[in-house]
Amino acid sequence: MEEAARLQEQESERRLQESLRLQEQRAAAALREAVGRMERRLQERDAAARALAERVLRLEARVAALESGGQSALSRLERRTGRLEEAVLRALATVFPRVEALLAQLEKPPGAPSTAASALVGQEDDRQRMERRVLEMNRRKEIAEAAYSILGEDLCEAAFKGTLQDVRRCLHAGADVNYVSRHGATPLISAFYRDFDFGRADSDVVLLLLERGADVNAIDTSGSTALHYAVFLDSGAWVSLLLCAGAHVNARDEFGATPLHRAAGYGYPEAVRALVAAGADKGLRCWTGGWIQKTAFEVAETAAIRHLLRS
Repeated sequence: MEEAARLQEQESERRLQESLRLQEQRAAAALREAVGRMERRLQERDAAARALAERVLRLEARVAALESGGQSALSRLERRTGRLEEAVLRALATVFPRVEALLAQLEKPPGAPSTAASALVGQEDDRQRMERRVLEMNRRKEIAEAAYSILGEDLCEAAFKGTLQDVRRCLHAGADVNYVSRHGATPLISAFYRDFDFGRADSDVVLLLLERGADVNAIDTSGSTALHYAVFLDSGAWVSLLLCAGAHVNARDEFGATPLHRAAGYGYPEAVRALVAAGADKGLRCWTGGWIQKTAFEVAETAAIRHLLRS
């Protein structure tokens, strides 16, 4: 009996050890799998971060190229202006002697022999030619201003609709990338309106406008910048893109609201994180009605947003 009990106890011990060994193996396998998943996620995040960094570097390189191109364009404009001034001076040098000759003829006493009549006829012809030239210049100026407005409005509308091909066409035709539409918005701000859906924007359109020199800190009729509207996308990448392009993180609209006020008030955590990481001032106050002024924390939509602003 004792021998049977001892054998049974040994068998129970063996089974227990086997069960523990299997549990340890399963736990180790689960741990290895979890570590593998974590490593894969970290690798994916690193790859995404590298891709974003490369994109930012490309944007900075394009901005530098645009600045260099702008200096060249300014030099060309200065040279053209200099040539225009020289042409005007030459024209004046031709006209002034004729005017002086006419005045000299008119100052002669009545009855004095002169050729004033023929001089007057010649001067009258010159005056009429000058008037026609002035009228032609004014007409061309009006046409140029009309073309400028039409191209600018078309560019803003194309950016508003997010149609990259039309944006390229307008810019190629000479549209001003910082034109202010009849609605008071630049093409860049119009791109973030996107059919009045502030949660959409076309990245290719925005990048193209920035590459062509769009003023990232231009404001619309409410005093809002592109960054004020970018927070509605709730994307740290969008916020970082505009900040890298030179956007002011604490830009304030007509009510004193910053992009952080907008992101907190409408409940966009990713935008809040990106703005806080970029140094947004959490202590600034905006008007919320009457004489009440509130910080981003005080206008925060959710407890999660308040937690982000508190940390």
